Amino acid sequence: MRNSRKYRIYIVGGIPETITAKTIQKFFNAEKELEKYNVEIINPIRNLIDKNYHIESAHKENLSALLNANAIYILNEPNEIIKETPELKISILLNLVIIHQGINIINENKKNKL
Repeated sequence: MRNSRKYRIYIVGGIPETITAKTIQKFFNAEKELEKYNVEIINPIRNLIDKNYHIESAHKENLSALLNANAIYILNEPNEIIKETPELKISILLNLVIIHQGINIINENKKNKL
């Protein structure tokens, strides 16, 4: 029996303690880039800016989503920022697929690039 669950991609990038409009925009732009693919997009900023979540609950929800992801999408950021993200370390331990923003990976229809 074939698994009909969508491929899940978790967006990873530097998130400062005080989340700025620039950070929010960066994550939502990445989400928009990924929308053209038939995947489920996990944008951790959504939970972090949701007023219904306490910060600890948002982090737990995001961690749970990461543990159930198939891949991560690393935003175009300086290496020192990305290397410090716990999501990258966990992803490596879980052997998730790592996709870098800006690398031209062409899908089957040769029109869309990741």
